[in-house]
Amino acid sequence: DYSLIIQCGACMVNKKTVQTRIMMAKDANIPITNYGIVLAYISGILDRAFKK
Repeated sequence: DYSLIIQCGACMVNKKTVQTRIMMAKDANIPITNYGIVLAYISGILDRAFKK
C-alpha cells in the first residue's frame, strides 16, 4: 500500500502516460505529485512559490 505517489517530471514519457498514471492514482484514492513539488516542500520554498 502507498500513501503518496511521487512521479518524475515526465520528460521521458508522453502526456498519455502521465494522464494514465494520474487516473490510476485517482482511482486508488492515492495522492500524486511530482518530484519538483516534493523538493520545493522539503526545502521550505513551496509556500513562497504560490504567493503572489
